[in-house]
Amino acid sequence: GDVFLSVSLDEPGQSLTLASVAALLGGTVSITSGGDIRAAVPDPTRPIDFSIAAGRILLASRQGGIGTAAAPLRIHVAPLDATQGALASPRVRLDATAAKGVYVFSLAGDLLVGTVTSTGGDVWLSAPGSLYDAHTWMLSADRQAEVDRILANLDMADRSEEHTSELQSH
Repeated sequence: GDVFLSVSLDEPGQSLTLASVAALLGGTVSITSGGDIRAAVPDPTRPIDFSIAAGRILLASRQGGIGTAAAPLRIHVAPLDATQGALASPRVRLDATAAKGVYVFSLAGDLLVGTVTSTGGDVWLSAPGSLYDAHTWMLSADRQAEVDRILANLDMADRSEEHTSELQSH
């Protein structure tokens, strides 16, 4: 499922501190704040200590920043598999905008970067894998074949060409 939060939109002095917000099964986490969006103090007792886990993350701080240089927002890949608690996807997409700096650290895999802007501060993004432009990134042929097989097994494959052929034959 998806998570949508709008917090303190009319109170730019109020900070939002995130311990952990997750959208299971590759959902979207969208957070808009009038002030700063901060990461909670890391908790070493948690197996995966993330601030946000999702397939897509949309962040907007109208008059503040996102994370800090000393404590970047920690994001993690989703989908989170609800039945196994395992992480099943190698990358997450991030879109963010802030009046001050943007500091985000992806804890695992590659990071697909959509639009990330700051009107009055630095933008710092880090991932143990690679950073990719989400606007031009494409699936590898092997991954696309895997997705096609999964969709076919679920009887959800795109059969528009098959339907077009059937209509033309009638």
